[in-house]
Amino acid sequence: MKIENLKFIDLFAGCGGLSKGFELAGFECIGFVEFWQSAIDTHLKNCTGRLIGKDILDIKDSEIIKFKGVKVIVGGPPCQGFSLTGKRDPNDSRNRLFLEFVRFLRILRPEYFVMENVPGIGSMVNLEGKSILGEIIGYFNKEGYKVDIKVMDSSNYGVPQKRKRAIFIGNRVDKENKYPGFKGKVFLKEVLDLPYKEIPEIQHVYEKAAIKKSYTFSFVKPGGNYGTFRSNNRRLIMNSFSYTITKNGRYIHPVFNRLISVREAARIQSFPDDFMFVGGKETMYAQIGNAVPVLMAKAIAQEIKGCLNG
Repeated sequence: MKIENLKFIDLFAGCGGLSKGFELAGFECIGFVEFWQSAIDTHLKNCTGRLIGKDILDIKDSEIIKFKGVKVIVGGPPCQGFSLTGKRDPNDSRNRLFLEFVRFLRILRPEYFVMENVPGIGSMVNLEGKSILGEIIGYFNKEGYKVDIKVMDSSNYGVPQKRKRAIFIGNRVDKENKYPGFKGKVFLKEVLDLPYKEIPEIQHVYEKAAIKKSYTFSFVKPGGNYGTFRSNNRRLIMNSFSYTITKNGRYIHPVFNRLISVREAARIQSFPDDFMFVGGKETMYAQIGNAVPVLMAKAIAQEIKGCLNG
């Protein structure tokens, strides 16, 4: 029997990468939580669903219960405390925000949930020296959810980017937690077809390098980098995948002696061209880098939709 109610809410939603992916799979976002105002504005501009609240710690149970009946809860609690590129401090208060995800599950009892984080979460320990991953799974199990975890690489799902994320899928009705299979590869040459000239209408805008810096870029070979920051000034390779897009990433275009534009970064994250970001260039780059690749989210959503439809 086909399930007609495919409503979901998105916690720690960012600009809407997970939400847009689920919407493309036929789900309806009816609410989201996000602290950053620019990301809130972008989410409201491109996805359905109202803002439930900014600070998840301030949202009362009485407000949460209004969303009773949602089939799925998705979200990505802050990952900075778990990232291999960060301090990995067990005292980082952001490491405990997954408990708010658990609180929403306890109150709303959706059939499925999807939570994403960095792969480094698997090797983190808490203040008692115990596995944080095991602790998180224990909380989900206590609420009656069977949980599976898989590190997924976005390049297997039509995203022109090597980006690995730890994806938690859980359900409370003893159905299968099914992960998507291979969806095909897309290389940068298939998405980086915009001209050198800017096209503001689709946010194909980029940082203007000084003449000396632009000249220096001309000596950087594909795969090479300019300066000391590999993630900021590395030249992409056209017939390959992008390196992981980060909130600070400013990769050099494979052909042109300039950094990639906002729209090019968005395409690498598989956002459609009609998905418009709110804020200045730095803010838009940061929103894109923090997002879940849209087509990877869509692939996950399609599998959950199939399970819900039996």
